[in-house]
This record gives sequence, C-alpha cells and structure tokens, in this order.
Amino acid sequence: MQGMMTYSNDMVFNSYVISNLGQFVLNENVQHIDSIHLYNSGVVGFGINMICATGQFNLDFKRSFASDKYIQAFVEKLSLLNLPYTLTNAIPFITPKDPLMKR
Repeated sequence: MQGMMTYSNDMVFNSYVISNLGQFVLNENVQHIDSIHLYNSGVVGFGINMICATGQFNLDFKRSFASDKYIQAFVEKLSLLNLPYTLTNAIPFITPKDPLMKR
C-alpha cells in the first residue's frame, strides 16, 4: 500500500494549512522570551502557524514555493485595517524528515 501512495510525494497541491497552537503560559519565564516560533517538516503548499505568547500573536508563514504574494496581501490588509504588526525577513530553513516521512 505504501508503495502505491509514494507517487504523490513530490506533487505540490494547491493547499494551505492554518494551525492555531493556542496560548503559551510562560509564568516567571516570560521575561526571557521575545517570541516563539515553530517550524514543521513536510510543508507542501502554504502553511501558517499561529501562537499567542508574551502578549502578542506570532504568525509563521511557511511555503514550498518562491512567491511571497499571499504574505504581501495579508500585510496590505493589516495596513488597511490600521492593525499594528512587525514583519521580519524570510528565514530559509530545512527540517529533518521524521520517521514517517522517510521512504
């Protein structure tokens, strides 16, 4: 069965995933934390991780393609709504595949 499904491993589907990981309660450690970011392997398409910590929301946009048009459109909407935000430069990263991803 696994062999039959491997044909789709390298296909890019027009998909996106939004993951809200909730609020991190840092208690006395909050003074040492500026922000929290999570990166997961196997992102195909577009993904967003959202975390609430240190009194702010952190959104990490992950994509398996070069264009940043969706991120720029999101930033434009924030500006139109006069919502404060901080945008950082892209951080290229590669995460190791977990045992389920190894074929």
